[in-house]
Amino acid sequence: MRVDVSAYLLCYNNAQTILSAIDSVVRQSIDVQRIIVIDDGSDDGSRKAIKTTKAELFETGSNQGRGYARALAMEQLESELVLCCDATIDLAPDFLEKALQELESDDDAAAVFGNLHQRESANTADRWRERHLFAPARVNETRRVHSFHTTAALVRRSEFMEAGNYDKNLRHSEDAEIAKRVVKRGKHFLASPLCRMYANLSNPALKVLERHWRWYAGENEHYDAKTYAKRIGYSFKVMARKDLKDGDWRSIILSLFSPHYQLYKALKGRENATA
Repeated sequence: MRVDVSAYLLCYNNAQTILSAIDSVVRQSIDVQRIIVIDDGSDDGSRKAIKTTKAELFETGSNQGRGYARALAMEQLESELVLCCDATIDLAPDFLEKALQELESDDDAAAVFGNLHQRESANTADRWRERHLFAPARVNETRRVHSFHTTAALVRRSEFMEAGNYDKNLRHSEDAEIAKRVVKRGKHFLASPLCRMYANLSNPALKVLERHWRWYAGENEHYDAKTYAKRIGYSFKVMARKDLKDGDWRSIILSLFSPHYQLYKALKGRENATA
């Protein structure tokens, strides 16, 4: 089955995982005609690894952030269907096939994204990531939603470009921001359990906390005293309880520390903004 579809991957110091991610795109049950990688200022050998593959390499020169990298990818590609995949993700071999079926069933869907899984929990941080990041975002049946993430997704390029493309100034929360503009145009997104993706990297504790903060910070990184108090309460009443229920005592420490880490990131962001 031949479909006019291209793909992009984002890479920033992902030499350890980028080849696996590219290979998962190449091995899709439906051929991808063009694959590009946006390298956002890597200095760990990522670019050298990418050049050994069939993917085309585009370099930003220095780290510009996710909004800039995604916008650049959408500008470089021309096909209506674009497969998105992060460098720390392996797609199931039928991800594109299932995503295409879902997208073709709904003319008003701007994109479809899937469930993120962890193949195995190698350490406390991985177990915490699975419990508090991956599992809460998964769906049991296909749903129309107004939120969206491009960790791995199939998008209709025209819908994103007509909405103004990604905001190049955003270093994170770029998906949430453009989703609002797409929804304002009368479109929605599909979250499907049929589209499976897998984390291909085990993260240390601080990296997992940073990722958790990035997912929920929002483009304005709003974090006041009221938000801080709510996050502390949530860490005790919900997150730590889940850890306790699973008998994972070490994860409780990460859960209780998470709101304080978020406060640290918020204060650091304000400091950088005024520097």
